[in-house]
Amino acid sequence: AEELENYFYKNITQGLEGLVVKREDALYMPGKRNFNWIKLKRQESGELSDTLDCVILGYYFGEGKRASFGIGAFLVEANRPGFLRDTNTSLGPIATMGVGGFSLKGYQCRSEEVVSQPGSAFKDILRAINGARIYVSAMCVGMVEESLKIAMDYGQQRHTFGKSLVSHQGWRWVLADASVDLEASRHLVAHATSLIEANKDAQLAAAHAKAFATRMAQRQIAALMHAMGAEGLHEKHPFLRHLQAAQAASLTDGSTEMLLERIAREVSDPSLA
Repeated sequence: AEELENYFYKNITQGLEGLVVKREDALYMPGKRNFNWIKLKRQESGELSDTLDCVILGYYFGEGKRASFGIGAFLVEANRPGFLRDTNTSLGPIATMGVGGFSLKGYQCRSEEVVSQPGSAFKDILRAINGARIYVSAMCVGMVEESLKIAMDYGQQRHTFGKSLVSHQGWRWVLADASVDLEASRHLVAHATSLIEANKDAQLAAAHAKAFATRMAQRQIAALMHAMGAEGLHEKHPFLRHLQAAQAASLTDGSTEMLLERIAREVSDPSLA
């Protein structure tokens, strides 16, 4: 016993975790504990230096080989065990945008599902998010297009003071204003898309497209709904659903404030962009 204890402390002083002691005739049995194989660590010597369940309140960056790995990215299958959807919050129609919450608990990722290796994933995701921002911008364009068509159809059918709504100059201006913003947003989306397709840097163009499209949708959907009066609030029309989605779009894949900061760097000092 004394010889074993001396050898144990010798290993500890050399920076090792401890000893594994086994019977000479014992076979290794994975996943099973018995007295044929015994692991001796510092904990057995009366000092606590073992694995703990704890809350990390602070940390230092590592210096070993694992410190340089960085962030990786992998695909997640929503139907696999360990994928848990957030069911505590009802997002209503916003859920149709693909916006929602989830958590992973005991989820097993296969090696073939890694899409970006540790160290390169962050940059890869930043490039991919430009496409996502353009996609959100196009969604906003589509919502305003539909809202404008509904308002135009209503204005042609609804009559006041013996004339259709669309015959009133002030009412037509609401539609014209929406049409101007809609056309501008289409061009911004098309420009950003062309850069993506040409494999060029689309970060700034995507920021322009999304910042404009989301604010355009928030403003114009509300204006077109208002132009229809109480009829615009009817659940058969999509205005209220579109307004919710437009608000969510302003936060998805980078909030409007984040995009404006990105654009501001280009405006104030192009070298920082």
